[in-house]
Amino acid sequence: MWVTRSLVGLGAVVTAAGAAACGGSGFQFVQNDDLGVYAKLPGDWEIYDEHDLFPEDSDTQLQRRSQGMWVRTFDGSDDPSAEASTSPGVSDPTGIVQVRALTPDEREQINLSALRGLGNPQADPVAAARADVPVQVLEDEPVKFDGGYHGVHTVFAVTPQGDDELVVTDRTVLLDAASTTMFVFQVACAEDCYLETHKDEIADIVDSWTIQEDDS
Repeated sequence: MWVTRSLVGLGAVVTAAGAAACGGSGFQFVQNDDLGVYAKLPGDWEIYDEHDLFPEDSDTQLQRRSQGMWVRTFDGSDDPSAEASTSPGVSDPTGIVQVRALTPDEREQINLSALRGLGNPQADPVAAARADVPVQVLEDEPVKFDGGYHGVHTVFAVTPQGDDELVVTDRTVLLDAASTTMFVFQVACAEDCYLETHKDEIADIVDSWTIQEDDS
């Protein structure tokens, strides 16, 4: 875990900009200057931080979480909530931007399969598809950002158990050059939402994912 600084609240900013001429809400930025994380979202989507996601935590507990994780979730629906933002959306997208410090054991074992599974190779959608689990991998490609950040971009579709609605997840997961920190950018919703009604918005969001090199 990172013990030299807290991840929560370090340069964490949400700013609104670019209001559309027709009176729309434009777009907003989710960014953490200290961690170099940047994402652009529609201005009318709701964004949640650790206080929203862990409402039962005390200040001390939140501070303890901050030693190893910084997180923001978002919900693009007309009736958004912090709880709904942590699960794939249906007719409207939800998603997450997360930075997590890896433990020494995780650093020893991290690979592309573990990255696709958010640190757990057993949850790798590509491996699941190869094992004839009903997962459709639509895209899987290596990703590199300036500053030595490297990882994988995976788009996959799955029908959750007990449901008949196909859900598409667009996930980019990267490591820093030293492989000590994992960066997660994810947006997900039902098939029609991802491929049709919110296709352009989601493409813009995914294109905006950025990690800036720390020059300090």
